[in-house]
Amino acid sequence: MKQIKEYRPAIAAFLCMIATAFTTTALSFFVVPVCTELGFGRGSFSLYYSFLTIAGAFANTFLGQIVGKKGVRPLALFSGVWVCVCLFLFSFSNALWMFFGSGFLLGIISSNFAIMASNTLVQQSYPEKKAASLLGVVMAGSGVGGVMVSLVLPTFLENIGWRMGYRLLGISWLVVFWLAALVMGKAQKLERHSGNGAAAAGLTKAEAMKDVRMYLMMLCSGILAAACSVQQQIPSILSGHEISAAMVSMMMSAMTAMLAIGKIILGFVYSKIGVRNGGCIAIACFAFGLLAIQMKSMAFVGLILIAVGIGAYSTLLPMATRTVFGTKDYPAIWGILATASSVGSVVLGPVWGMVYDSTGSYSLALILAAALLGFMILALIRIFRKQ
Repeated sequence: MKQIKEYRPAIAAFLCMIATAFTTTALSFFVVPVCTELGFGRGSFSLYYSFLTIAGAFANTFLGQIVGKKGVRPLALFSGVWVCVCLFLFSFSNALWMFFGSGFLLGIISSNFAIMASNTLVQQSYPEKKAASLLGVVMAGSGVGGVMVSLVLPTFLENIGWRMGYRLLGISWLVVFWLAALVMGKAQKLERHSGNGAAAAGLTKAEAMKDVRMYLMMLCSGILAAACSVQQQIPSILSGHEISAAMVSMMMSAMTAMLAIGKIILGFVYSKIGVRNGGCIAIACFAFGLLAIQMKSMAFVGLILIAVGIGAYSTLLPMATRTVFGTKDYPAIWGILATASSVGSVVLGPVWGMVYDSTGSYSLALILAAALLGFMILALIRIFRKQ
């Protein structure tokens, strides 16, 4: 029983990560049925996700401050209701502005909070090495949720329609988050714990904002998020090598599996050789993967290396934040870094398509992204210099 109690925060965090698929992977299945029934263009309809992303970018800082003061549990209970209501609003929408408004409200607290909650639960409940090992397993929960959604939701949408589908997702989020709140327990005052019973150590948010390492971390967060947005272009890149659709599907399935496995592996790597060394290796793999995928003979290898790099997004940044700034004001500091990540994705993410439209190839964008990741490695070395 004592061991079960010890792992309650990690179990709760894993449940939160499963739920992220309900407002990420799951929403992609609604584009065709909604646009078909209501007559929207797919591009116009998909703009709601931009509103969702922008809302999340602005909300992250405030969510971090609330979590730092109140703990994860109260906001987890609130999130269950908020997201459920927002998804029900989607189900009653008939015009684009209604979807845009619902998307903005959903973006305030949904997958962005789920990721923050998971990171906070792990980082402020366990010693650093144990947190590194557990974080990879916890973050793999998003892959588990994605597989569950991909297997179940399409059939449900065919049988019950997209409106009931949104409501099903809303109820699912409510159940999972309230279950997570129950598992983590009432006594989860995270800002008072460092994971080993001692008072939380580290910098406050105000102190961190005066540290040059904070701004380097923000830059790294934006670069990594922008590089990760290549995932949306990979099927097009592979098709450009004249690889068959069936083979592209198989390769993407392998990449999805590696995304989950890679996070677990990275967690153990951080615990064995340190966050700095493990992080530099992961980012180097990402950069080499972006270069390798440009060659047909190396495409599969590149795909696997990219999957490892994308896994670093949800494992390296949380661990680096904890290692550099401590657990004292972790949620508030992480909220700022998450905002920088969203900005990087929104600002630089569209560059992939723009470069292709201008040159007819993704090569220039892939080389530029690899170069930025190389700069990120240098920034990480500087960030950890004082450690």
